[in-house]
Amino acid sequence: MNVYPSSDAIQLKWWYWLNSVKGLGPAYTRTLLDAFGSPVHIYEATKGELEQAITLPERTWTALEKSKASLPRFASIAERQSKIADAMGARILTLHSPDYPEFLRCIPKQAPPVINVQGDLDLVRPRSVAIVGTRSPSDEAVERVRSLSAYLCENGSPVVAGMARGVDSAAHRGALDSDGMTIGVLGSGLDRIYPPENAPLYVETRQRGLLISQFPFGSAPSPAKLRQRNKLIVALSEVVVIAESDVQGGAMIAARSALEQDRSLFALQWPNMEIPSRAGTQRLLESNLARPVDREDMDALFNTPPSRASGVTVTKAWEAAFPRSRSTRSSANSRQRQSRKEISKGRSIKSKSQAPARHRP
Repeated sequence: MNVYPSSDAIQLKWWYWLNSVKGLGPAYTRTLLDAFGSPVHIYEATKGELEQAITLPERTWTALEKSKASLPRFASIAERQSKIADAMGARILTLHSPDYPEFLRCIPKQAPPVINVQGDLDLVRPRSVAIVGTRSPSDEAVERVRSLSAYLCENGSPVVAGMARGVDSAAHRGALDSDGMTIGVLGSGLDRIYPPENAPLYVETRQRGLLISQFPFGSAPSPAKLRQRNKLIVALSEVVVIAESDVQGGAMIAARSALEQDRSLFALQWPNMEIPSRAGTQRLLESNLARPVDREDMDALFNTPPSRASGVTVTKAWEAAFPRSRSTRSSANSRQRQSRKEISKGRSIKSKSQAPARHRP
């Protein structure tokens, strides 16, 4: 079968169609691509042929078949997305594009079929470190994260973070104030700056580092997209460091994803671990799911294997450390409501970025 490496609008429509199928996800998508070679061959295959390659829930089969009728709409979307990318000086890459980062492509369960990028793709490489944490860090955490980020960059390790308030911003700033080796992973389209006050940081990262998003131009942030972004942050990193986070913080999504992706997981240790914003960090260390970061032995970040005990699944290990309860679920729902509230508030703040204002995908 032929493979279509081109990302022009003619080929992109097939990728946008495949990427739109609800319930398919990166892992199922990769299985189908490995079996059929390209989105167009997946589109043309019968259900019987597809079933020989993959087992899907019935609702996903239904969504796949139903989506085929919308192909003309995806042709229009592809053309519009390509024009926006050209106007922004950005690139749209598919899994079959020659420039798609190999470090990311080799993670079949997490590599998005389509990504939008701006900046230096060479930063996607081994020895990269993700630094994640709360959006409301202590002053002590901000200073320590900036220092750690600068140290990593000075020693050749790109820093990956989510362009959010708090720990993320401190990680990017520490990198930019050093060698500028930082990757900003967005939970929105590349043309949608969130939070709006990070516009200067966004522009500087675009110019001196790399911005990457798995969402089409024009996509607004949402709690679901921000969760997906956290998993992509992990996929782009060899090591994950949890700086400061409460038990229900979004950084815990990254922590669990690090275990699921067999990444080495570390956490910052603090003299005072009793404050709520460090409860999650403390739990990771106490349960031995994460190891403490030792500034005197930074090589241990890359020489230490993942901390999961042999024969213990991630789910069991995680549930032992973070048992679910009614209050836990209530707290999670509260966090989602707060996230939606912050996103809604951010939409009302006019961005001063040079990026285009708003586009529909």
